[in-house]
Amino acid sequence: MLTWSKQYETGVALVDTQHKVLFDHINKLEEIAQSKEVRIGDLDRLVRFLESYVISHFSFEESCMKRFHCPAHEENTRAHAQFLEAFGKLKAEYPTLGPTHAFVTKLHSAASNWIRSHILNVDTKLKSAAPGH
Repeated sequence: MLTWSKQYETGVALVDTQHKVLFDHINKLEEIAQSKEVRIGDLDRLVRFLESYVISHFSFEESCMKRFHCPAHEENTRAHAQFLEAFGKLKAEYPTLGPTHAFVTKLHSAASNWIRSHILNVDTKLKSAAPGH
C-alpha cells in the first residue's frame, strides 16, 4: 500500500492533495488484486477514474511548474507523456486479459512504482520553485 509522508510534499497544497487522491485510488487497485473476486464494474470505474483524474492532475501540475518557473517543468511533461503512453498500453490489454487478478496486479504495480518514483524524483523539485519556499 502507498502511504503518504512528508517526503512526497511538493510545496503546493493542491498538488499534494491530488497526489493523495491518486495514492488512495492506486491502493484500491491493490485491494481489488487481493480480493477473492475481481468485480468488473468496480475495476471499470476505477480504471476510468484513474485515467480521467491523472490527465486532469498532470495538466494542473504542469501548469504549476510552468507558472513557478520550476526547472523540472520539461522533465515533468515528458515523464507524464511517457506514463500516459504506458497506461494506454496497459488499458489496451484490458479487453483481452479481462478483469483478472493478473491484470489488476500488473496495473497496480506499474502505477504505484511510477508514482512513488516520479513524485520523489521530479515533482518534489517544485518545492524549491513554489511561492514561500
